[in-house]
Amino acid sequence: VPELVYDIVTANDPSEETATRALRMLFALSEHSANDANHNREELVHNSADGRVIPTLLNFLKACERGSSEQYLMLLVLNNLSIPAENKHVIAMHYGGAHVLSRLLCEDVSCHLMVIILVNLTFADAELRRELVDPKASVQLVDALAYAFRIASSNPADNRATPNIDCSRVSPRQLLARVLAEDRDRAATAGPDPN
Repeated sequence: VPELVYDIVTANDPSEETATRALRMLFALSEHSANDANHNREELVHNSADGRVIPTLLNFLKACERGSSEQYLMLLVLNNLSIPAENKHVIAMHYGGAHVLSRLLCEDVSCHLMVIILVNLTFADAELRRELVDPKASVQLVDALAYAFRIASSNPADNRATPNIDCSRVSPRQLLARVLAEDRDRAATAGPDPN
């Protein structure tokens, strides 16, 4: 596993064959098999490569092109690793996975795998769920999900596309506030609904 992490970290481009091969191998290690898949998943998160697997995957995800096969494969690996209860808090909070995923979801509201991973991270862990949905938390998960839902469910006639944004500078809460303000302005200028 350390060699796989090294191949991902040293790739100059996420689409390099060495990085893709390393992701495929991590996926195979994290997938169901005759062996204990949860044991492999826990080992990958807690003990492999000096705990660098998750930070490496999250950094790689930020470098991936939206909708690329590398992004999809990386999200599949992260999804598998987010399943065991022992991994949830470590991925979501210790390594900041929920923060990274919530911001990336605002950039790509159509990425269903990010939503699935966020749901996996909150599933069956009430304490973690409380931490993630706390309005004072920096994760702003509820805001990110609400923003993604609002943009994804926009009327095509509104010509509202996901803006090209730098989520390191604009929080999900700010994005949601902007889109809700636009909705209010649009409703005020449109006048009463004739239906």
